[in-house]
Amino acid sequence: MPERKSVSQLEDELNTASVMEYLATIPDPRKERTRLHSLKDTLVLSLCAIICGADGFVAIEEFGLLKQAWLKTFLDLPNGIPSHDTIGRVFAVLNPKALEAVFRAWMNAVADVTGGEVVAMYPFTGRDR
Repeated sequence: MPERKSVSQLEDELNTASVMEYLATIPDPRKERTRLHSLKDTLVLSLCAIICGADGFVAIEEFGLLKQAWLKTFLDLPNGIPSHDTIGRVFAVLNPKALEAVFRAWMNAVADVTGGEVVAMYPFTGRDR
């Protein structure tokens, strides 16, 4: 049986290969003049929102507005939370194969660090309080 790692050990190892670093490697297909929000910030916001149960671009924006103070602890967000229209435009031009490849690479790194152990998650809603 593999040795169980402490939460701090896992955090240290995961911080060396954070999801933000992986997502930052995806090429931004947008024109420079249209980049009000960074691709990395938009993708990390979307990932956090989807993990918490967001099911569309409006829900991602709503999550961002509700959790903006927390998100600013690790994202730049110089122009605030992107609108649902902006999020939709980003995903419309993003290369899905590039996103899939980067996400798979990150998940493989997480699986290596955790020894393949499962972390249970469930969506948070306002009713869960």
